[in-house]
Amino acid sequence: MRFWGFAIISGLMAIAAQAQPAPPATPDPLLTPYVKPGILARLPDGRRIHLKCMGSGSPTVIMTAGLGDWAQTWRNIQPAIVKDSRVRACAWDRAGFGFSDGSTIEQGVDTTTSDLEAALKSAGIKGPYILVGHSMGGYETLLFKDRHPQEVIGMVLVDPSIPHQEARQKKAAPALPAFADEIYAGMRKKARDCAAAVASGKLTPTSPDPDNCLAYPPTYPRALSQALKTRDMSQARWAATISLTANFSRSTELVANPARDYGAMPLIVLSAEKMQQLPPGTPQAVFDQIPAFQLDLAQAHRELAALSLRGENRRVADSAHYIQDERPDLVIAAIKDVIAAARKTAR
Repeated sequence: MRFWGFAIISGLMAIAAQAQPAPPATPDPLLTPYVKPGILARLPDGRRIHLKCMGSGSPTVIMTAGLGDWAQTWRNIQPAIVKDSRVRACAWDRAGFGFSDGSTIEQGVDTTTSDLEAALKSAGIKGPYILVGHSMGGYETLLFKDRHPQEVIGMVLVDPSIPHQEARQKKAAPALPAFADEIYAGMRKKARDCAAAVASGKLTPTSPDPDNCLAYPPTYPRALSQALKTRDMSQARWAATISLTANFSRSTELVANPARDYGAMPLIVLSAEKMQQLPPGTPQAVFDQIPAFQLDLAQAHRELAALSLRGENRRVADSAHYIQDERPDLVIAAIKDVIAAARKTAR
């Protein structure tokens, strides 16, 4: 499946979304704004990075999806934020995902953050910014703040991945990253096979697709699936997505910064407490080590909240990794709280 729906619950749950019961085969009306691209910001090298922006006002909310996801992951959040908050909210797609072009450049969180910077500059989308990141999207959020400390005035991290993630997992629960590595390797092999089928002409937007290379969730409107299939005929799209997954371990170290200090910047970290369902065949050792994994992840989220004197870690007991889907009200509330606090500080 082209969009694997990685639930990178801190690097393990790459297949968790696939383990869930299949969603009803009915197009989701909340996806309507995401059927067509918004701004296709042209970068200096000619590539285009997609930004879907809604609303107007200040500050500007920049929303970053998790690994394997794209702008539509904010469909429950983005329209609600701009409805009565007098802000502009822009969700963007990494190279190779959503409506963004692919890239043959090696992909890591340093590269994707640079793409975001270049896209915002090209599109003329100026700060001050409130940054919102889910899962691995927390990495670009942290790095962007490091690079633009004065322009970022608030932050919400939604069940974020953490610095030194794989190293911490190997220490606290070594069965988990080992299992995830196997899953990722299988996904990359399938992606390479699908890319080869596209290159050979055996796979086209209208050809049979027995390996589900171009399969999309049944909640996607037909027009959206067709648009994405057409884009996925690009070899650079496949190359970018494979590279980003392969470099996830490197990204967990690139984001580490012991000097990070946010002063009194408004910051909320939302932490999911409900365990994501794992698929049949998951090794028993993985289940046995999940409590240790959860304890360390909770500690890491407290450490992220402590980056600011005004940082909060809000625990979400009744949601798994995709809080924006299961408890969108809490994500919306957190973003609005940070917007209000940032505006009060500015005044």
